Amino acid sequence: MKRSKELKLAIILTICINIIFACSVICVAVSGWKSPQITIFIISLMFAYHCDIRILVGYVFNRFIKNKIRVQSPLFVIKESEYKRLQKVGVKRWKDKFIAWNRSLFVLGKMDKDRLNIVLQNNITAEITHWVCFFVGFLAMPIGIMLSSAEWWIYLSTALITSLVADLPPIFIQRYNRYRLQNISKQTSQPTKTPIT
Repeated sequence: MKRSKELKLAIILTICINIIFACSVICVAVSGWKSPQITIFIISLMFAYHCDIRILVGYVFNRFIKNKIRVQSPLFVIKESEYKRLQKVGVKRWKDKFIAWNRSLFVLGKMDKDRLNIVLQNNITAEITHWVCFFVGFLAMPIGIMLSSAEWWIYLSTALITSLVADLPPIFIQRYNRYRLQNISKQTSQPTKTPIT
C-alpha cells in the first residue's frame, strides 16, 4: 500500500507522541505528581489518547462495520443544498491535499457498478469513523478530570483542536465526494432505452 508523505509524517508524529507519553509516565512515577511533570504528563496523555483512539476506531470500523453499510440507504444521501455549501467552503480546492490513509480506497477508476459500490462503502465508512472519533475525542475530558480537575483547559483545548483539525475536514471531504458519487450511481442505474425500429 502506497502511503503519502503526509501520512508517513502523521504516523511518525503519533509514534513520537506515544514515546513522549511513555517517558512522562516514567517521569511522574519517579518524581511524583508535581508541576511541571504533571502538566507534561497530562498534555502527552491527551494527545496520545486522541491519536490512538482514532487509529483504534478506524481499524474497528474498517474491519467490522464497512461490509454492513447499505450504500443506498436514505440516511447517507447528500442533498444538492449541502453540496453547494461544501463548495462555498472550498472543499474542492483542499480535499486532495488532506491526509488520507489510503487514497486508492476512494478512487473510482473505471465506471463499474461494483467498484462504485465499494467506493461508496469506503466513503460512508470513513465519514462515520470520523463522526465517532469527533465525539469520542471529547471523552478525554472526563478521563482527564478524574486525574486532575485543575487542568480542565488542557482536556477541552486538545479535544477541540483534534476534533476540528483531524475529523471535521475529512467529514466535509467524504460528504462532498459522496454527492458526486451518488449522481454517478443514479446515472449508471437508469435503464438504457432501446431505440424502436
